[in-house]
Amino acid sequence: MLELGLARFGHEPYGKCMSPDLFGSAAPNPEPPKETKPAKPAVRSGAEPPAEYGASDIEILEGLEPVRRRPGMYIGGTDINAYHHLFADFLRRHLADARPDDIKCLHRRAYTWYADHRMIGEAVGHALAAGDLDVTAGFIESSWHDVIKVGRVGTLMGWMERLPASLPERRPVLRIAMCWALSLRRDRSRALEQFRLASAAIESPDFDRGDMSDRAYEALLQELRTTELFVHVFADAEEEMVAAVTDGEALTTEYDPFVQGVHDNLLIYTSSVAGEYDSARRYAVRARERHMRAEGIYGAVYSD
Repeated sequence: MLELGLARFGHEPYGKCMSPDLFGSAAPNPEPPKETKPAKPAVRSGAEPPAEYGASDIEILEGLEPVRRRPGMYIGGTDINAYHHLFADFLRRHLADARPDDIKCLHRRAYTWYADHRMIGEAVGHALAAGDLDVTAGFIESSWHDVIKVGRVGTLMGWMERLPASLPERRPVLRIAMCWALSLRRDRSRALEQFRLASAAIESPDFDRGDMSDRAYEALLQELRTTELFVHVFADAEEEMVAAVTDGEALTTEYDPFVQGVHDNLLIYTSSVAGEYDSARRYAVRARERHMRAEGIYGAVYSD
């Protein structure tokens, strides 16, 4: 379950931050519009001036054929769904000019709504825009397994790169997430650095477990073992791979089935490299069951 903990960060996401009407009298007194002259249509040198443009010149493009003819052109209808993307930027700019103090509050209301509806990607964007970095970190910590599960490594990297470097120092789970993303991008040196920093922080006697139960902490330690094996397998580092398997071959605590399934995927590979094909088949059966339980299609494919 997603634990937002929004109250801990000192704001009320659904607080009153809007005046009655963005386009009404509550907005600041605008300057009177300046008189402008209508723009003249551009005429190329030597060309005849264009004839008058009217409604009869408008062609309504519908279906797929116009897309095939001009794929770079916006193709849409004339209903509210078609117009809203075109109108959204105008609304944002007008709001920024008319009531800039409302923007952070609106972002907070937005990320609370998105998080309540399990739309974490959108929630992260609004939390970053609001400058609520601890809320952003909480969203990432609670959802990075799901992001990796569907192969959105670039999305995870983009989120992490927008966080200050000081945040993972006190929230080492972010380092585990970054370690997986870097490993999938074959950046072993940076992945190992993130793993060592995460391991040192989480295994330290001074690690602040907060309200984490003993069972949850044991699961986190086991996820560290999976992460270490993950780094070595994706770097084809056989000696380190074997040592990591010895340290953490079995996950004894029932934890996220996706992480358990990935651990089994890694054991399939290491067993195959060692020529232990019966063990590899056994791990493959268990990995597939765990990935299906976690709804992880990519992991299930790797277990077949």
